[in-house]
Amino acid sequence: MKTTVKLSVPEMVGFLKTIGTQSMFISVDTATILEKGKKIKVSCPFGNVTKYAVRTGWLNIKYNDAVRRRIATKLGVEVKEVEYTNGDVWFRHLMTEDGK
Repeated sequence: MKTTVKLSVPEMVGFLKTIGTQSMFISVDTATILEKGKKIKVSCPFGNVTKYAVRTGWLNIKYNDAVRRRIATKLGVEVKEVEYTNGDVWFRHLMTEDGK
């Protein structure tokens, strides 16, 4: 079932908080207005331009568990015997109070 909902930024933050630890795919359509003369990297010579982008993502994926299962399958051992920790990343995950 495909559901399309338009949300403002505060509504999107509320949505992310309400889904808890449920895993789901999302698609986000964004529109960014580039104003003439406003310098981002270089000023826009075409007047006011709107940039549209569509992004698809996966919320609340347990990446560590997926990697541990894949390693266990390749090595032929049980998942609980595999230890895996993330390296440093440039982003910060939104966590629940219990660390999930």
